[in-house]
Amino acid sequence: MAYAAWRKCDFQVHSPRDPNWQGVRPLGADVTNDVTGNISTIADVEVSREAWASAFVDKCSDKGLQAIAITDHHELVMVPYVQKEIKKRCESGQGCDLWVFPGMELTAHGGVQALIIFDANLPEEWWKQAQGKLGIVYANLIDYEKMGRDLELGGDIFTIETGYREVHIFWNH
Repeated sequence: MAYAAWRKCDFQVHSPRDPNWQGVRPLGADVTNDVTGNISTIADVEVSREAWASAFVDKCSDKGLQAIAITDHHELVMVPYVQKEIKKRCESGQGCDLWVFPGMELTAHGGVQALIIFDANLPEEWWKQAQGKLGIVYANLIDYEKMGRDLELGGDIFTIETGYREVHIFWNH
């Protein structure tokens, strides 16, 4: 028989993607990488976000948090990285007792703030639908350089979903 249990929670946690973030931000796309001096690639951004997620999960554990909601303003970009890190730790036997609820902080008319917190097991596609219904374009990393190279190699038409029911179509002619 299952019983209720108390968990230490923080249901308004922001990531470096939030405009009000204070602290170091992971590497962004198409900026100069301070370590290499080169312009960052999408692969660099992915590695940087994964490293942030790992450090973030460590920090949650250090604080004894057992449930969080990541509620950046109008987006959910960093949530999958945190979910992936927790899953990786659980599958490797490290264990991780942290529930992650995807969420958003919305700024409404007159500067009123509202939190939307989704079920922890809700598929990512539903987040995108919610953002689309609210008129928020889902933030994707589009590798235009790779797409252009693929077009040069003989590709004809590419479609990229950039938001709920928003698709960009590129063709080579």
